[in-house]
Amino acid sequence: MTLTLLQNLIDETIQLSQASVANGGGPFGALVADSETGAVVATGVNRVVLDCDPTAHGEVVALRAAAKIKGFNLKGYTLFTSTYPCPMCFTAAYWAKVDAVVYANRPEDVAPVFDDATLWQAMHVQPEQVLPCQHVVSTQYDARQVVLDWADGLAQGRIQGYNPS
Repeated sequence: MTLTLLQNLIDETIQLSQASVANGGGPFGALVADSETGAVVATGVNRVVLDCDPTAHGEVVALRAAAKIKGFNLKGYTLFTSTYPCPMCFTAAYWAKVDAVVYANRPEDVAPVFDDATLWQAMHVQPEQVLPCQHVVSTQYDARQVVLDWADGLAQGRIQGYNPS
């Protein structure tokens, strides 16, 4: 895929994350696209609070939707996400056999609001050695700002139902 196509698909994940927050969900969006053409097969947003389901991360929602269309083996497809996947989402992408993961926010972009570093360290895993990963910066949107705005809304009491402790 060209850099422009990668950026367009990353832009779409950021737009999904913005829409998710606007609809009461978490600040994460994802999509599954054909690895060659970039044709989007499925999308997903974080629905953890909305569905009262700790596994309803945007990446898992997108992978589930894609699997319903293409089957559980998603070889030939790439997972695009607004933020580097957590260990659960990364593992789901691995088991789905996607070709690669492309993300906007790096882990350090969303810490300390969301910090998976301790879990990654405890697992002794270097994700990029298991599945190709690529960071792509949007030219239109600030992926980090979506997470920061969501965290501000949480702190100000505008976001209800999220209790990580």
